[in-house]
Amino acid sequence: MQKLPIETRSLEWQAMEQTFRKQVIGMASDALKVTIYRDLSKSEQIEALIAGVMTGMMCACFSALKPENYPTIEEYVTHCVPVARSNAEELLRRAGSH
Repeated sequence: MQKLPIETRSLEWQAMEQTFRKQVIGMASDALKVTIYRDLSKSEQIEALIAGVMTGMMCACFSALKPENYPTIEEYVTHCVPVARSNAEELLRRAGSH
């Protein structure tokens, strides 16, 4: 499970990664339409988003595995964080957001 750079993945994998990424961005955008979310401080909004997305992601991954494999997923997710940051920064740079 060590492959990380998007460019080393199949076109099908890249298409699904893009689909999931857009869905998460859409969820975050939709949350701004909900008063209870808007009433949270910016840091609470970010924390709630991270907690919900991460917990949902881990549940989805774990549901396909036996419990003895959970540490492998946790290790992979930890390894993905700096790559995700780099990808996000690049996407925002290309979009002219930063």
